[in-house]
Amino acid sequence: MSPSDAQTADSVAPGEPGGAPSGAPSGAPSGAPSGGPSGGTGRAAPFGAVFAIVAAGVAMSNLDLFIVNVALPQVGDHFAGASLASLSWILNAYAVVFAALLVPAGGLADRAGAKRAYLLGIAVFTLASVACAVAPGVWWLVAAASCRRPGRRR
Repeated sequence: MSPSDAQTADSVAPGEPGGAPSGAPSGAPSGAPSGGPSGGTGRAAPFGAVFAIVAAGVAMSNLDLFIVNVALPQVGDHFAGASLASLSWILNAYAVVFAALLVPAGGLADRAGAKRAYLLGIAVFTLASVACAVAPGVWWLVAAASCRRPGRRR
């Protein structure tokens, strides 16, 4: 490239033929999407807001696990005749489903985007929690609790 060609290439404005697309940085290749890999606007969310939202999700997840552990005797009283072995499946279902879905859920979050995956996780967790609340028997509760687990790790 001659010095005059370099000067001409530098003087082309973004969005014009031969220049970078409008919205893309001037150093970006002409076919590069703007806004990063998620295709967003490139505008970062405020750190405090993101931190508060993620912290609320982590707190909700941990609180749920603690509550289930502490409330297991009362759950057994509510479902009269339920054995300790069947009640332990309420907790075991968490671990089994978590282990089975950890990698596939991460891949889904990579493809769909972090925000969409987080919101989907909150929705799944909320709907499955409602199903736990209205479960007519211990095995319905185990099924609903295992459905709630994928929503806990976003």
